[in-house]
Amino acid sequence: HNKIGDDLPALNASDSLIRKLIELLIKEELDVLSADAECTIDAQLKETPKGTFLSLSVSDNGPGLSAEQLRSIFDPFVARSGDPSDFGINLMSCYLIAYHHGGKATVKASETGGTQFEFRFPISQEASLEDDQHEEFVSRVLMNDILWERLLAGA
Repeated sequence: HNKIGDDLPALNASDSLIRKLIELLIKEELDVLSADAECTIDAQLKETPKGTFLSLSVSDNGPGLSAEQLRSIFDPFVARSGDPSDFGINLMSCYLIAYHHGGKATVKASETGGTQFEFRFPISQEASLEDDQHEEFVSRVLMNDILWERLLAGA
C-alpha cells in the first residue's frame, strides 16, 4: 500500500540515494515476509520542537521482531538467519543513507503487529536530529576495519 500524498515539500536529498533506500527496504521486506503479508509505505510531515521533518515509514503486518532483534536490526554483523552471509548490510546502508542526509533511522513494533521502519529527514533549516547514540553507532560502523574488509571481499 502506498500512502504518500502529493502535497509534500521537496526533500533536499539525492534522488538516487533515497530511491536506493526505498529499494533496499522493499528488498528486505520481500526477503523476510510471507507471500500474503502486507507492506505499507507512508510519508508525511511531522512538526516537533526540534523542527519540521519528512517522515518516511515502511510498516508490515508480519510476525514482528523480538526486542533483541529490534535493538540490533541496523548492525551489519548480526546474522538474521542461519546463513553466515546473511548479515544486515542492506539495512545498515539504509541507516547510513538517512544519516548522510542529516536524517535518522529507527525501527519499532508496528501497530499491525509487524515491524515499522521510520526515516526522518530534516525539512526546515533549524531541524536537528542530533543524538549521541546515533553518532556512536555511525562511528562504530565507519571505523570498523573488519566490516570494510568483508564488504570489499564481497562476503
